[in-house]
Amino acid sequence: IEELTSNLPQLQSLSSSASSVDSMVSTETASPPSKRKVTTKIQGNAKKTLLKWVQHTAGKQLGIEVKDFGKSWRTGLAFHSVIHAIRPELVDLEKVKGRSNQENLEDAFTIAETHLGIPRLLDPEDVDVDKPDEKSIMTYVAQFLTQYPDIHGAGCDGQDIEQHPPNSHPIPSYKKDLLQNTDAHKRAFHEIYQTRSVNGIPMPPDQLEDMAERFHFVSSTSELHLMKMEFLELKYRLLSLLVLAESKLKSWIIKYGRRESVELLLQNYLSFIENSKFFEQYEVTYQILKQTAEMYVKADGSVGEAENVMKFMNETTAQWRNLSVEVRSVRSMLEEVISNWDRYGDTVASLQAWLEDAEKMLSQSENAKKYARADEMDRMKKEYTDYTTTLSGFATEAHRKLSEPLEVSLINVKLLIQDLE
Repeated sequence: IEELTSNLPQLQSLSSSASSVDSMVSTETASPPSKRKVTTKIQGNAKKTLLKWVQHTAGKQLGIEVKDFGKSWRTGLAFHSVIHAIRPELVDLEKVKGRSNQENLEDAFTIAETHLGIPRLLDPEDVDVDKPDEKSIMTYVAQFLTQYPDIHGAGCDGQDIEQHPPNSHPIPSYKKDLLQNTDAHKRAFHEIYQTRSVNGIPMPPDQLEDMAERFHFVSSTSELHLMKMEFLELKYRLLSLLVLAESKLKSWIIKYGRRESVELLLQNYLSFIENSKFFEQYEVTYQILKQTAEMYVKADGSVGEAENVMKFMNETTAQWRNLSVEVRSVRSMLEEVISNWDRYGDTVASLQAWLEDAEKMLSQSENAKKYARADEMDRMKKEYTDYTTTLSGFATEAHRKLSEPLEVSLINVKLLIQDLE
């Protein structure tokens, strides 16, 4: 969160931190000269800055007061305001104001996951309490900042996460512009260095020399910095796809409910995996990342950095290998559950007819029962065994609230077959 909030240029005016030439030439790639030391108040107060981001981008526009990361989020309105700031068409604020906290929270988390690609780290029960956990809410809210730093421009094309998964850790464009235009900044500084002053105000020689040394460092390493930025963008884009796939997998691998709900899960799976060509997206991103990583490692020349990059690539490859197998198996699993529901319907109907026949036999006189044909009893026993085996298997796979009444019915049938015997 501290790293994210430190990259918010639009909050500089909201913070009391002083601006200086030092803060303009910050870099993330290599160690600058030892004299350089940049600290900002924003980095030291990430929680306050993240709250200001919410207030500035979401609450201020809708007149919603967000005072903290606790009770202010309990109604769900604050979550919806953040979503509205990114994609206004996803939120009906009038409808939100008329619903319960639990309904608003559930709706907000579902919309954020489905349409914005924000992994669901919270449940309504986590937030709709007297003292919600601030760190959990901050972590969740920070995901919006991670994926949509330019919140007013995000999602304007109306595309869902399935079509365009966002970067998990985007590099602000102003940093790239700064490094791509070092020549223009060098010319400006050269004029200052020649005159030894800024707007007629003399500069201390030691400060001027320090700036000259740092300008040389930035200009000589800018190409490597840009290469690393490209690598980091692709790296975190790949990670965002992994996180999204894991999140979706958790929503698909559950104790299944009624047939209609399983069909909806299958439709969601087909839309996410096949319609948006998710596996193709991942493979393209991975191949570009692989090429970029090789060029970056070669340009960097550091053994330690090469080992770190290689470790990340190997771990990601292994993670995706296991995850992709699980994701691919979901379709056949859901189709099998739907097939089991169909078998369940057919079996219950057959078992009901069997029960009616069995009850007729029980209602016969003792003499008639005594002379009942043995092969008839054998047939009924076999049918009973087949039916109950099918239903028992279904009860094991079904959600508990569906399986309990079914298990009671099976016990009753078992008692009935004992009576027949």
